[in-house]
Amino acid sequence: LMTQAGWIFHRVELTESYAFTSLITYVVLSLFLMAVPVLYDLMSRDALSATQRYHEALVQKRQELEHISKMREQFISTISHELRTPMNAIMGFTALLTAHFQDHPGVLKILKHSEHSAEHLMTVINDILDYSQLHTGRLSAHAEKFELRETVHYAFELFSLRLEDGSVQYACDVADDVPRWVLTDRHRLVQILVNLQIGRAHV
Repeated sequence: LMTQAGWIFHRVELTESYAFTSLITYVVLSLFLMAVPVLYDLMSRDALSATQRYHEALVQKRQELEHISKMREQFISTISHELRTPMNAIMGFTALLTAHFQDHPGVLKILKHSEHSAEHLMTVINDILDYSQLHTGRLSAHAEKFELRETVHYAFELFSLRLEDGSVQYACDVADDVPRWVLTDRHRLVQILVNLQIGRAHV
């Protein structure tokens, strides 16, 4: 209109075909510019709905995993406590028998092995009770001062009876330069020694 009025540029005489073409062009561009926000809004809604569904699925999956984890911890805790009751009874009866057969070296040796095995099994049961620490990777160690050679022989004796009748040569030899007293977790050390012996026995 400003061009037609001569305010800017030179006045141009528009033909009918040119005016129609321009009208079509402007209408198409206007419709396109109007459609872009609508399409963007629809795409945003679809993306938001998909994100919400994915989030809901993750929340449901997390709840299922938490429930499974709680059930597993409860099961392990229950089993561990159930195992402790008979183990305490076994250790008690073994102590009574040990006191009764002090004058019988052969029987006393067998009872000592049973007592050591029961103590080791009780340690394993206590470790199961510490499952929450194992699950988070923060298993605590309880350092104590003890005689190393005695502990090594203790772990050795747990398997000596099992291999007495076999063809495997089984002996415990502690080097002279091994320190007598150490400060560490005795139960963990016994577990390591027992696991090493199990591996050698299977080989």
